[in-house]
Amino acid sequence: MPSEIEAINCGDGVEDGVSNTKPSYPVSLPPARFSTDAKAAWDEAPEVVRAEVLRMEREFTAGFAKHRAAAERDALLAEFHDMAAKCLSEEFLNHMNHL
Repeated sequence: MPSEIEAINCGDGVEDGVSNTKPSYPVSLPPARFSTDAKAAWDEAPEVVRAEVLRMEREFTAGFAKHRAAAERDALLAEFHDMAAKCLSEEFLNHMNHL
């Protein structure tokens, strides 16, 4: 498996006026969640697209980590939330029936 950043430098590779070489600048690895097909196409994506995808992945990962503790806490309280909601619903219905 290649390192996280792999420098690619091929010959001139110009055919019919179109370069068929891989970029000579460092290329980052695709996100681990990408499908096999998407990983295979990663090096061919424009540098600006790869940079934005990696930025987006970093931001989503940071957001997930930021909200994880609250989500885990809320999951522990779900049973009590459901009981309170049921109790309030019953009280509301009881009140409405007596109007």
